[in-house]
Amino acid sequence: MAKSQPKTKRRIRRALFAFSVTRLVVCAVLLAVLVGAYFVLPRFIDLGGKTASDVAALVWHTVDVGQGDCTIVQFPDDKVLMVDTGKPDAYSTIVQYLQKLHITTIDWLVISHPDDDHYGSAPKLLANSSLTFKQNYCANYPDKNDKKTYRAMVNNPDYNFQVPSDGQQIGTDDYTITFVSPFAADTISSTNLSNNTSLMMTIEYYNKIFVLTGDASYSNGTDAEGLFIKHATALGLFTN
Repeated sequence: MAKSQPKTKRRIRRALFAFSVTRLVVCAVLLAVLVGAYFVLPRFIDLGGKTASDVAALVWHTVDVGQGDCTIVQFPDDKVLMVDTGKPDAYSTIVQYLQKLHITTIDWLVISHPDDDHYGSAPKLLANSSLTFKQNYCANYPDKNDKKTYRAMVNNPDYNFQVPSDGQQIGTDDYTITFVSPFAADTISSTNLSNNTSLMMTIEYYNKIFVLTGDASYSNGTDAEGLFIKHATALGLFTN
């Protein structure tokens, strides 16, 4: 009996050691989860005093359409904004992306300007019977003989495109989409006309502001981006 005591003590020590290691691993995992939650949970982000239990997430998708742009924004109330649609060959990519997100309704479609790397897929998307487009917006671009496909699309009465006014807003109390400086062609240099007549906009979500400017630029003495900032400031968008 006296000879078995050291073995018993060793077994106890091994059991205590194994328990300590297990406890250490569990504590490390819990610490990792807590640290991850601290940086991931939106309740730790300033949302105007509201927490994750009060506010659903705004989800921003920048779709890889190759040459061109396509942005999809899902709002907390399940409304969807699509800005631009890439080139014509991006149609399948966008449809598959929408299907993956289970999106069949686009509440607001915005075509920033009449270059085909920004509107190219729009005619086919609008004609797709499995998709519903509620409100469509386009830039204030002059009625010229170029951009015929674009002109046919925005003039199609079935699509009901409209040019928003400067400062026009859509959205809810939780988020606001503001159209800024949809410039008339006579205020813009003829150089890069389609780019510099881009329909620009801001999206305000609590204390955050996102800016979308199409392809507006500074060109040949025409500072479209500067005009945007001037108008946006006058509207009170950048005062805080």
